[in-house]
Amino acid sequence: MGTRPVELAYVRAMRDYYRAFFGDGQGREELIQLLSRITGVRDTALLERLAPSWMDPDGGVNEASVRAVQRWYFERGDLTGEVDLSRVIDPSFVDYALQQLGRYRSQP
Repeated sequence: MGTRPVELAYVRAMRDYYRAFFGDGQGREELIQLLSRITGVRDTALLERLAPSWMDPDGGVNEASVRAVQRWYFERGDLTGEVDLSRVIDPSFVDYALQQLGRYRSQP
């Protein structure tokens, strides 16, 4: 299969984010600064107060949640049909990363 650094980098980034906002807080200030640069929200005090989006530190996709959001847009008329999510969500990338990194363990 070869080296797949993108998958590893993605899961490592998810873990850094999770640790900063839902774990022991390590790296939080650095992530706030990064978010300030890449989102256009320059007010770091505002970013500190905003509730962070939860993300799986193992990189998984909550298919039921995606399906519910898709259904909501469909029912509003914003979508003309629903996508078969099993054809869109490919867990092999996360599976590969977890084979290399193991499952996330909370920091002591």
